[in-house]
Amino acid sequence: EYLKDFDFDLRYHPGKANVVADALSRKALLASELMIHKCNLIENFRNLNLNMVNVGDGIVMNKLEISCDLRDMIIQAQMNDPDVQRRINNHEFSVATDGAILYNGRLCVPN
Repeated sequence: EYLKDFDFDLRYHPGKANVVADALSRKALLASELMIHKCNLIENFRNLNLNMVNVGDGIVMNKLEISCDLRDMIIQAQMNDPDVQRRINNHEFSVATDGAILYNGRLCVPN
């Protein structure tokens, strides 16, 4: 069938005036952009290592990270203290996995 077989009026609407057609043509583009943003958000949440708990009809997300520089400062002082270094071979002293020197299982604090 050809267009000439139909009775119709052809009217031109400038792009700005024809907002319905413009919105429909952009719908697919918007949907794909939203999917990309959704994937990025999911990846960002995954990288945060959040603890997620189902509560009723929702989810609670939390993360608590506490760090203390004091232990690192003590370990550094232990490395620089020759007296503590000499005592490592004593049976009452041991070395923790993080390199801290322990006396009877307790952190040894140098003078």
